[in-house]
Amino acid sequence: MFQKIVACAIAAVIVTGMSSRAVQALDRWVTIHNQTGYDIITFHGSHVGTTSWQEDILGNQILPAGHSVNVNFNDGTGYCVFDFRAEFSDGDVLVRENVNVCEIGNFYYQ
Repeated sequence: MFQKIVACAIAAVIVTGMSSRAVQALDRWVTIHNQTGYDIITFHGSHVGTTSWQEDILGNQILPAGHSVNVNFNDGTGYCVFDFRAEFSDGDVLVRENVNVCEIGNFYYQ
């Protein structure tokens, strides 16, 4: 009986380790599409649980209306769920919470 318990415990550790590596290996590349009539002047993506917005992903660039950009959301934490914040040239700010970057390949601002 003890051998079965030990075998189950070892199997649980192996499965847990494999699933955590599988999550870390997930593709976090997302194409952000700006299909609005305004340029995106700042764009932030912070994993859920972060108390502040991370640095502007666009840096000193903008995402013009009608264009797109590929973003790698792999920040080394293993997180898949991020909040997005886009500020537009007309002053509007749109926040979208709980975006699973491991499950989507495209995100559209329309």
